[in-house]
Order: sequence, then structure tokens, then C-alpha cells
Amino acid sequence: MAIELTKRSTAVYSGAKLYIYLNEKILAEAFECSYSITHDLYPIDTIDVLEPAELAEVGYSVSFSASTFRIRKRTAIDLGFQPKLKDILGSKELTFEIREQSTDEVLLQISGAKLVGRSGGVSRKGTFTEKLSFIAKYADDQDTNTNKSISGLTIADNGLRLF
Repeated sequence: MAIELTKRSTAVYSGAKLYIYLNEKILAEAFECSYSITHDLYPIDTIDVLEPAELAEVGYSVSFSASTFRIRKRTAIDLGFQPKLKDILGSKELTFEIREQSTDEVLLQISGAKLVGRSGGVSRKGTFTEKLSFIAKYADDQDTNTNKSISGLTIADNGLRLF
């Protein structure tokens, strides 16, 4: 279902929030995120025809990164994002949710995620931030009540301005 946009919108932009969950428990709140959902297609060619006969789906991948404030004595290992080196083979999968701020409605859920990297820095004003990068199994932006996609209208109405 396509959403038709008009020149003037009456939508009120309230923003969204990003929570990082592990076993249904909120571990942290991020101030910025980005994600990518990729479908890998392979063209199926036929003899004597220049265009592909079809595009076969051969892969699906989800990547995600979130920026958080680093708080003393609350490291990525302490919070559960990063396993200790001795436990890395049995590390737990994380779930991320982007929620609409005023209604607490889930706009996007990314599940089956594991940390693949982290980087950090300190700003001139002394703010210590970390960027956590993940690869996930699945991303879902379906309204669970109606099984209809909510990403086009809801995320467009609320933006991905996270705070």
C-alpha cells in the first residue's frame, strides 16, 4: 500500500526513542541509530534474451548501529552488549526497538542481533560516546494488530529523530 504525500502535512513530529533490550529488560537508551535491510537478488538469465527472466532472492541481511553515552562502570560488557572473550561463542542475541515517543508504539523491531564492533570517543566538552555495530537476523516493521506495514506512514510522520 503506497502512501501519498501532499505539499502540506498536518503531522506533528514528536520523535522516536530507541531502547536496547536483552531478555525483555531494557539495557540502555540510545541517542542515535541507523539500520540497513538488504535483499540480495541474483538475475536468472536465459539464452537469446538480454534481460533476466527473473530476479531470484538469494539473501537477506540486517545491520544496525546505535550511539550511546558511555557511563562509568557501565561498559558494553557490563550491559550485556559484548560478551567476555571467554564467552564469545555463546553470546546472547539482542533485540532493538524504535518506539514512537508519545504512544510508545513499536515502529521497528530488530531481533537476533549480535555485536560485531564498537568504537568510541570523547568530545571537546568531555562527553564520552560509543557507537555499537550489530548484525541481526530479522527486522520487522509490521503492525502486530493488523499485520499491515507501518513503516511508510508512521516513520515518515515521526521521522527517525531519536532522543
